[in-house]
Amino acid sequence: MHIGQSIVGIFLATLLCACGGGDAVDTTGRLGPLVAPGAVSTVAGTGVAAYTDGKVTRVSSPSALAVDIHGTVYIADTGNHSIRKLATDGTMSTLAGHIVVDAEGVSKPVAGYADGQGTAASFNLPEGIALDAKGNVYVADTGNHRIRMITPGGEVSTLAGNGTAGFGDDANSPMAAMFNEPRGIAVESNGSAIYVADFNNHVVRKITSDGVATLAGSAGLAGSANGNSTAARFRFPLGLALSGSGSLYVTDYGDHWESNNKIRRIAVSSGVVSTFAGQGQAGMLDGTAFEAQFSRPAGVAVRFVDGDDVVYVADTGNHSIRKIVSTGDVSTVAGTGMPGAEDLNGKQASFTTPRGIALDRLGNIYVADTDNQLIRKIAK
Repeated sequence: MHIGQSIVGIFLATLLCACGGGDAVDTTGRLGPLVAPGAVSTVAGTGVAAYTDGKVTRVSSPSALAVDIHGTVYIADTGNHSIRKLATDGTMSTLAGHIVVDAEGVSKPVAGYADGQGTAASFNLPEGIALDAKGNVYVADTGNHRIRMITPGGEVSTLAGNGTAGFGDDANSPMAAMFNEPRGIAVESNGSAIYVADFNNHVVRKITSDGVATLAGSAGLAGSANGNSTAARFRFPLGLALSGSGSLYVTDYGDHWESNNKIRRIAVSSGVVSTFAGQGQAGMLDGTAFEAQFSRPAGVAVRFVDGDDVVYVADTGNHSIRKIVSTGDVSTVAGTGMPGAEDLNGKQASFTTPRGIALDRLGNIYVADTDNQLIRKIAK
């Protein structure tokens, strides 16, 4: 079900940030030691898919990241069916997700569905994560086809979805709505609206106190058409990022025939969908918005600075991190284009199918390097 393991997206205008971690905190509040701009470092994980809290941290197919304004990192640890929390001193803990201890005393995560407090709650392959201004954590619980929320105190509840894979908006009861492997998630800073990349339904949904509605796309109809709201088409939308400009950015992941491979933009106020960057053919090419090529773009993050959006993309199939400025011009920030796990500078560094991406308040980039079982940082 999971295409290499997600993510997403996430709102990060001024509040939300991305994962980080490391062994030191400098006086500016950055995670990890001071490094040169563009330098890539590993801040969590050992390269082995496993579950370990504490100082020696291990993750399993991490898919999405978010960071609060204090620098605490939240990780959708997909393979471990849990939401992990990385403190600024580099200590990992489990915020929520059911953990059992086997006969040998080894802690192991277990997939399931249950609301409750902390590790009494359970998830099934969570692939999306976002934060609001109050510190609530929103989770796309992909395998359970539900949208969940975790309070700062660790209490888990279900916000939307009846648990059956399918499609169904519901103007009265979010709990009666149906999703089909929701992946990316973003939220307004005040929590008034939640946006969901409903992957297998090829649509972007919106959840409010009034219920669940389709913001853009038409359920079951894959394509790449731009247009107004339900006249537009997506093909497996995956990552979401909400900007202070009122734009919702969507990674239009595409399928095994390598179609779409675009970054789309939805004007939240009107639902109008346009193509922000990508010609649609899978490839690795920097350049103008409609010359550039991506390959299975997954995670997306946005920084709203001086009235302009700067968008960052985890370009999964190209094993790289891309940057799109407000004009749509695309460049490569880091990654050789080939799989690897080298901590070097910029385009000399390497990743293996990175899926999650987010920014901290200083503009450092954090990456869920999914198939390397690592969390990486690209210094501003």
